[in-house]
Amino acid sequence: MWERYGLRERTVFGCAVGGLREVEEGRWVVNGDEGGWGFFDGVVVAVGTCARMSVPYIPGLEEFGGQTCHSSELGSVDVREKKVVIVGGGASAVEAMEFAVDNGAESVAVVARVSD
Repeated sequence: MWERYGLRERTVFGCAVGGLREVEEGRWVVNGDEGGWGFFDGVVVAVGTCARMSVPYIPGLEEFGGQTCHSSELGSVDVREKKVVIVGGGASAVEAMEFAVDNGAESVAVVARVSD
């Protein structure tokens, strides 16, 4: 899709977004009132959550004797013939489930909070 629609020429990598502001209804500016990177008719925020690793506090985790990892570290763990539990229910959890199944986990369980 990226190549088909010519997005290569319109993609910028490795740049920090310092601000995003709607300057008039339906017209947005990124990084500055004078146009920064330009004015846009729409904004899609797709930064993902693995950009900055965040591990929640889980009471008792420090006593857990098994291996733990963040979803951004999946390539470095061996799950073969192990019982795996995935904490969370978002896109990273789906990727972690696929990783565990594809790499021979004995079983996979998912625990996630339920919102009101």
